[in-house]
Amino acid sequence: MSQTVSTIKAELRQCNLQHRWLIDSGASWTMCLHQAWFSHFTPLSQHMRVILSDNSTIPAIGSGCLSIRMFANSKWINSVLQDVLYVLDLHGNLLSVLHLTCHSAKVCFFREDCHIYNRKKSLILEGGAYATTFIS
Repeated sequence: MSQTVSTIKAELRQCNLQHRWLIDSGASWTMCLHQAWFSHFTPLSQHMRVILSDNSTIPAIGSGCLSIRMFANSKWINSVLQDVLYVLDLHGNLLSVLHLTCHSAKVCFFREDCHIYNRKKSLILEGGAYATTFIS
């Protein structure tokens, strides 16, 4: 049985994903809703419109880099996410599979788990397919 977009949005709000990340195979860009998390930030001269799964749109108003810690191989690994969009109206932070692979990462799904490897083929993140275990 398929869920409606409104049901999925309600479930995401209940999970309090504002301080967590979702690995999203449908997102074209990695997006964060916390401007304070950016180590380098540039406001966009023209806001970009981000199209959501229900065809509504919200504005991206800046972009930059995030210094983060990812959990893999039972340890925390320091890393940087580049070219992340700042989208204030998101319900959670989205880690885009497409965006990661365009930045030379390899993303592998194994049933409900996800592994992300850097360009040196080192495992940098182990997480669930729906909510990662890395933090900002």
